[in-house]
Amino acid sequence: MARRSTQITLQNNTDLDLTMVSWHLCHGSWTNDVSPPSTIPNQSTASWESESSGIATGTEGWVKYQITNPTSCVPELVYIYWDNPFVWANDTQAVNYSVTTTDVNPPCDGGQWDTPGGFPHGGTNPPECTHVLFGISCSGGSPQGITWWDVAVNWPALLGLTVLGQADINLQFTIGLGLKGSVRQMFGTEDILAIARTKGQPSLRALMHL
Repeated sequence: MARRSTQITLQNNTDLDLTMVSWHLCHGSWTNDVSPPSTIPNQSTASWESESSGIATGTEGWVKYQITNPTSCVPELVYIYWDNPFVWANDTQAVNYSVTTTDVNPPCDGGQWDTPGGFPHGGTNPPECTHVLFGISCSGGSPQGITWWDVAVNWPALLGLTVLGQADINLQFTIGLGLKGSVRQMFGTEDILAIARTKGQPSLRALMHL
């Protein structure tokens, strides 16, 4: 197994398809030579994984998808970035993601939209057109175990494991995409009060980004 790897699983809970805009693997290689898919149909799940490919190296990359919003909506960009270096630093972002109506410049390079001038849109969508990404789960293969809280919020907990490069860090993130405020698309049939407590959120409004 590679010393560093990150697997991203994206659950498209929306009723809309996702179309690849661009991706770039800044460091490392795709596990089993499988890159992110060109499309992710509605109500489906896609996974991809990158890994270190040299001595004392890590892996870092990003993907961008466009949500096929109705013509009455401002086009939205789904952006997911990950970084799992051999030696972590104070500014390491294990994972970062957003849904925007403008282009996003990843930390490892510019990654412009595939038209002149970058993402050719902008503005604010009404609630029925506004989507969000949200963390569902995270696991990590390391001697002491890694939780979503460790890598997404309390990342300094990992510095002791990686400062000498002695621990294998193999992270797995599951991220959901749903219509903002939609219980069905963001939580399904689960008990959302229990989910809020599990994720340490003070209220359903905070959990649902309202």
